[in-house]
Amino acid sequence: MNKNNEKILLIVDLSSFIFRAYYAIRPLTTPTGIPVNAVYGVFNMMLKLMETVKPTHMVLALDSKEGGFRKEIYPAYKENRSAPPDDLIPQFELIYELLNLLHLPQIQRPRYEADDIIGSLVSQFAHE
Repeated sequence: MNKNNEKILLIVDLSSFIFRAYYAIRPLTTPTGIPVNAVYGVFNMMLKLMETVKPTHMVLALDSKEGGFRKEIYPAYKENRSAPPDDLIPQFELIYELLNLLHLPQIQRPRYEADDIIGSLVSQFAHE
């Protein structure tokens, strides 16, 4: 608990963090040439967030790998978004491995985006 004995649920949109980290940090690679700037950025952002917010509970919301239901409702949904940069793609799996090693809980549901999961969690736990 924090100094006011309040419960704090911290919900992170992991996709947002990954892209923010990727574009905020200059390209970094391992000695073997594997890009890791997003991995480094996500790790540091998570540590900073946990240090400053001091949540009692935390969960990472992930976008569905299958795509969401919104595309069925509105075919042009996210039509203007380009594919992730080539040097970011191998970093996704490294980030997931890192977060698993840190034992950070993650929620991902078929056909739902992180925003949908965040909205559901906020509705469910707002009163607590």
